[in-house]
Amino acid sequence: KLSIRMNASSSNESNNKSLFEQAFGAKIQFPWDNSDDNPAPSAKKSDAVAPPPKQRKPRVPRYPSALQVDMTPLPDTEKSARKSEKDIDGYVQSAMTAAQEMNANGSSTSKDDVKQTNLLEKEPDRGKRDPRLGILLIDHGSKRKASNEHLNSIAEQYHSSLLSDDNDEKNNIVVKAAHMEIAEPSILTTLRQLIVEEKVTKVVCVPYFLSPGKHAMIDVPNLIAEAIQILGEERMLEYDGGVVEITSSKALGTNVKSMLGVVDALVEKTLDKEGDGDLFYL
Repeated sequence: KLSIRMNASSSNESNNKSLFEQAFGAKIQFPWDNSDDNPAPSAKKSDAVAPPPKQRKPRVPRYPSALQVDMTPLPDTEKSARKSEKDIDGYVQSAMTAAQEMNANGSSTSKDDVKQTNLLEKEPDRGKRDPRLGILLIDHGSKRKASNEHLNSIAEQYHSSLLSDDNDEKNNIVVKAAHMEIAEPSILTTLRQLIVEEKVTKVVCVPYFLSPGKHAMIDVPNLIAEAIQILGEERMLEYDGGVVEITSSKALGTNVKSMLGVVDALVEKTLDKEGDGDLFYL
C-alpha cells in the first residue's frame, strides 16, 4: 500500500510538471507564477541608485552677433571687472571708429536717406510724358563699398554704350542700379527716383544674379511687387495718358548662351595673358 501511494504521488507531481521540466529538470519562472504567499524579492530602497541628473549643454547661438551680451555672472574680483570694462570700451571704440570711417568716406546711407525724403516730399509730374525707358540693375548688396560701386559702374557703362550708338531713339533710356538689401539705394528708392526725376513711362528690372536662386526667383520679385504697391498707394505711377509700367526680366545667369560666351572670353584672355594662347584652341 505504501509503495502504491508513493507511486501515485510521484505520478501526480510528474503530471503537474511541464514537458520542459520533465525533460531538463528545471522550472520556468513566469511573472504570474508569483503568489501572495511567495512574493518576488524587491530591491531595498537603500540599494536603489538614482540616475544622475542630465547636464544641459549651454545654448550656443547659430549666428553670434557682436551685440550679444554674456549673461554668465563673473567672479566678483577686480580683475574680472577690469576685463569687462575693457571689453565694453573696445566695442564702443570700434563702433565709433566705424562711424567715423563711414562719415569720412561719404556714407551712402545718410545721403540716400536725405534723397529719399526729398523724393517723398516732391510731387510727381502727372502731365503728359514722352516714352522713356528705365532699366534697373538689382544685385544683392554688400557691406563692401567697392562691391556696391561696381554695380553702379556697370550701369553707367551700359548706359554709355547705348548712347554711343548714335541712335536718337536710345537717348530716352536711363540705367540705374539698386540693391536688394544691406546697402542703399534700395529697389523702392531707385524706382521712385526713376519715376519722379527721370519721368520714365516704363521700367525693366534686371536681377543681377548669376544663378536663378531664391534671391533672384523669390526675394527680388517680392520686393518689386511690394514697391509697386507702395508707389501705387502714393499715386506715383499715374501720369496724364497712362500709368508707369514696372516689369522684370529673368536673372542674368539664366541666359546660358551669353554666360558661356563670357566664360569662353575669360579663359581665352587668361591664356593669352600667360602666353599659352597658341597651345590651346577654344
